[in-house]
Amino acid sequence: MKTQRVLVRSKLIGPCTALLGILSFGCLRADTTVDINFDSVNAGSGVDATSYLETYGIVLSNVTMMAPVEIISDQDYYGSTFVKATSENNFLMQANDSTANTFTMTFSTELDSFSFTRIAITGQGSIAGWNATAYDGATYLESVGEYQTGFGVTGEAAVPFTLNGPDITSVVFTANGNGFTAISGAPVDNFVLKVAPEPSVYAMMLGGLAVLGFCLRRQGRLSVGRFAR
Repeated sequence: MKTQRVLVRSKLIGPCTALLGILSFGCLRADTTVDINFDSVNAGSGVDATSYLETYGIVLSNVTMMAPVEIISDQDYYGSTFVKATSENNFLMQANDSTANTFTMTFSTELDSFSFTRIAITGQGSIAGWNATAYDGATYLESVGEYQTGFGVTGEAAVPFTLNGPDITSVVFTANGNGFTAISGAPVDNFVLKVAPEPSVYAMMLGGLAVLGFCLRRQGRLSVGRFAR
């Protein structure tokens, strides 16, 4: 009788273990992040960021004329003593001549959150006031930003920011570009894209939980039945 009970459990352990594996995979899929730090680019004094961002499913649009969005090395920006990228040397910034500017990043997959860091200022200067706004389609979700920073100050620490969804489809960066600021667009680094799970992931997880519950319940019943004999 004891042998029969062990055999019944062994037949159920296999499917239960497989279901636990499926559920674990679903949990991983439900919390996927993508990190972008721009450091694989030979940036120098600035290269257009359009193609690089497209490799991550990010499309640039509504870019202010004569103000390209560029990947720049902090070693080639104002003699390498003015800004410091958060990771290695490269950062992203919209370059122009101290005028208001804007650009939109549209994501190929909806995001639960979008994080980034405004990089540190190591020299004496200032950054124009700026905002980053998240949208779900045309629906406003959340906005973060800063009033002009570092004016008359030598050194300004890096600051992290996060825009929360769910369902972020695009982020719009704007800067007022005050004529007397040293940096007229927000210098940013270390993008972290937290990808919203697809509906199929939720369906897989719920289905797996239901079958797992049935499996464990069935195991309990069979074990009790074998003891009764």
